[in-house]
Amino acid sequence: MGIEDLIQDIEGTKLASIGLFGFATGALAALIKFDEKIEKKSKQMFSSNPKVEKQGIKYFIACAAGIPSVDYGTGLNSSLGQAGVYITEYRLAYEIGNRLINKYIR
Repeated sequence: MGIEDLIQDIEGTKLASIGLFGFATGALAALIKFDEKIEKKSKQMFSSNPKVEKQGIKYFIACAAGIPSVDYGTGLNSSLGQAGVYITEYRLAYEIGNRLINKYIR
């Protein structure tokens, strides 16, 4: 097993864990009706528009989940690319988990 295989294995593990974490978070959010709670709360963080507020909170959570997995030893462009991939993957997995629970369980 070469160093390239080891790097690919670590990268694959990161992607899988972020995807599973996003899916689980989205499913849990659907079960506790997170979207409805955000729309009903009186104190706003990002905007007075409930849809913008909801998306802002979801992206904040996605950044908190994706950014710690970035390898900062590579260059700036590579780090930004990794952060974009991890945040996007988390957000997609979140939406899949959320929609599956909302469609089939609730």
